[in-house]
Amino acid sequence: MSEAELGALGGVCLPDLRSCSGMFTANSMNCLTEAIGLGLPGNGTIPAVTAARRRLAKRAGMQVMDLLRREIRPGTL
Repeated sequence: MSEAELGALGGVCLPDLRSCSGMFTANSMNCLTEAIGLGLPGNGTIPAVTAARRRLAKRAGMQVMDLLRREIRPGTL
């Protein structure tokens, strides 16, 4: 593998020094909350430093407010 190929691969795996897409505790828990319906799709897999993460955060806040208005809480279904 050339150094250029390594750099390109690194850019895909770690798009920013502040992000880590490994399935460690935080991402695992995000994926779990998504799987059981307590997190929006993409919660555990969208990199932290992307615009998609910011959009997901806004959608999550809107969803929480909607659920509160409708008095829907975990365990009340």
